[in-house]
Amino acid sequence: MPPNNTSASAFSIGDTVEVYNTGSSGLLVLDPACGKMIGGKFDGARGVALDGPVYCYNYNRWLIRWSDGLQGWSAENWLRKVSSAAAVVDNYPNVTSFSVSSTGIKQGESVTISYSVSDDVGLRQVELWREDVTAGITFRPIKTVSVSGKSYSGSFSDTPSSPGTYRYGLHVVDTNNEWNCERNSRTGFSPGVYGPKDVVVGATATSTSTPTGRIISPSSGYTVTSCPLTIRADASAPSGIAWVRFWAQYDGNWHEIITDSNGSDGWGAIWDCSSVSDQQVILTIWIHDNAGNEVWDPGGYVPVTLKKSSITPPPTPSLHLHLRHQCR
Repeated sequence: MPPNNTSASAFSIGDTVEVYNTGSSGLLVLDPACGKMIGGKFDGARGVALDGPVYCYNYNRWLIRWSDGLQGWSAENWLRKVSSAAAVVDNYPNVTSFSVSSTGIKQGESVTISYSVSDDVGLRQVELWREDVTAGITFRPIKTVSVSGKSYSGSFSDTPSSPGTYRYGLHVVDTNNEWNCERNSRTGFSPGVYGPKDVVVGATATSTSTPTGRIISPSSGYTVTSCPLTIRADASAPSGIAWVRFWAQYDGNWHEIITDSNGSDGWGAIWDCSSVSDQQVILTIWIHDNAGNEVWDPGGYVPVTLKKSSITPPPTPSLHLHLRHQCR
């Protein structure tokens, strides 16, 4: 054990002590006295002196059991005794409610996260935490607000920049720098588990307008005398066209001809109608745009008539024999 090079201390074993004058650096907690760091405490943190002092690393160190259960050695230079009258038990803060205004929004829209928190001694701040599930970014604080008093209710607003799933949580911190979350995991999940909350952000459709289009060839009433039949169509939408599907009704049912998803050379289909018996056929199209909008038969039905067998074959030459009269 390191030499006990102590002088008279302002407190003794059994006293309640608190951290002070550390600023933002905090006070290291070691185990053993000359061992590795196992934690840290900030100004206002309290605990009970169990043993010490032991001189190590240029400081007298005391074994402290802190209010959160952590136990280790800390330098006495940043510890002071708390009088019996001032010694109070500081419990962990709590989240008492936590909710989101919507579980599904569009890109560019905002979600409101409402909460209530409380503490038996005093509140210091509330932090909004977020996990970007789709992007694979883990929980981290994204917004912080300073609060005071023993109870507080408020809200955050957040506008995720990209489509995906976002998971929201909350941390509340008291004046003793003790914290709790929306699950109240540090107080045995009491008074309740209120989160985390998932919000799904959907892509904003570039347009809600219905796409337009029509069959431009063949024309209504056209007689089809040979196959295959070439069908051409116009199609347009503010967001662009994803595909055009061509249909034909014959033999009492609708039949899909083809789906054209490449309009660089126009929208069209080549239909091999050779196996379809002669009859009236109804042609139409189904258009789907890049925003997810779709329309069936935007330009009306186009009736055509199959008369492949109506073609009159050319006449077959006949053989005429002219016999010369023969004398007997």
